[in-house]
Amino acid sequence: ASGLNDHNPLGLLEPAANELPMYWLDMNVLFYVQSHRLRRTEVVGLFQAERMNFCRLAISNEIRDELQRNLQTRHTDPMAAYIETFPCLPVDERNKSDTTFSDLTTLVFPQMVGQRSLTANELSDLRHVITVIQHDLAGLITNDEALLTAAPAIEKKYGVQVLSSGAFELEES
Repeated sequence: ASGLNDHNPLGLLEPAANELPMYWLDMNVLFYVQSHRLRRTEVVGLFQAERMNFCRLAISNEIRDELQRNLQTRHTDPMAAYIETFPCLPVDERNKSDTTFSDLTTLVFPQMVGQRSLTANELSDLRHVITVIQHDLAGLITNDEALLTAAPAIEKKYGVQVLSSGAFELEES
């Protein structure tokens, strides 16, 4: 039931015979690759899994925009150069009549419904899941606790995985 086997040691969604699953990276996951970050080993495993052709990775246009804004007077940034190697998908603005948005709000932030407005980060998280659904990707890689807690319900309802970077760690052989 776990999906783990010799051909799929990570238990990821099985792609079509000739297609690798594509996962969308949350911006914060990218920054864990830096040497002083707590989850660095997990993220290195993620990028190794991609290089070993277990999956493909994509980013949002928001990541490119954010890194460009933060360049300021510096002319180069290794991270900005590195992310140019990933496919880039647009994040649509929230459509207030979208039932997916309200359904996801209930799944991810049930304690907030009717209590308070969602924060900018919470709204962004929901938009990211919607973008993954709209682009028919295998899933989203994030370390956001609310999204990871709701991951089984999101997968059941929408057929996309929400995974932590730790899901891609390969055991040493």
